Amino acid sequence: MRALSEAGLSGFSLRRQEVSKANRESLKKKHSARIIVGRRGPRVHCSRTTQIMKRKNTSINETQPSHNVDKQVFNAAGVLLQFLASPEEVGDAICLIRGTMRPGVVVPLHKHADVELLYVLEGSLEFFMAKEGTQWATAGMGDVIAIPSNVKHALRNRSSLPVTLALVTKSHLYAFFRELAKPFDPNQRPAPLTPEEMQELFEVAAKYGYWMASPDENAAIGLSIS
Repeated sequence: MRALSEAGLSGFSLRRQEVSKANRESLKKKHSARIIVGRRGPRVHCSRTTQIMKRKNTSINETQPSHNVDKQVFNAAGVLLQFLASPEEVGDAICLIRGTMRPGVVVPLHKHADVELLYVLEGSLEFFMAKEGTQWATAGMGDVIAIPSNVKHALRNRSSLPVTLALVTKSHLYAFFRELAKPFDPNQRPAPLTPEEMQELFEVAAKYGYWMASPDENAAIGLSIS
């Protein structure tokens, strides 16, 4: 009886391992997310993993947010921004920003040394990255756009709905956004940038060493910024 019991337990343990492995494979397929890479290659499909960070000797239920993420909304050259986690709050040279591009909003062609990771939370975003053979492409909800350092890129929302993004980038670009941002007035209707606002954008970009395309260079990729 003991030998039979041990054999039965061994078989049960083996079946549990097989079921566990099958469940893991199923979850990996279910939680796949598209990552759209910049200069280094075409679109690729990568599995998405969720990392749960816990404080030392603290359970998940006991872990609390480090700060309130219900942040003030700012307008930075037509893009609405919420600074969710500053480099000071993170304790490193990275930050987390939520951006909203209303219908018709355009981010002109530009480049900078700071890398950017854009995660589309809602809506459909068109993006351009200047590399051989590159054309405008579309990223939808759940897509990640990886913009490498010093790659010319532009964004636009030609849909009828707002696009919401989560942006992870470096502290230098964070400071640029902070200097450009102004408190958002929800009663103000969306409108193209005025000549004064466009001039301010170019001046702040020059201060931070960022390259901005001319109106003709933007027109060459289908953007009108005048």
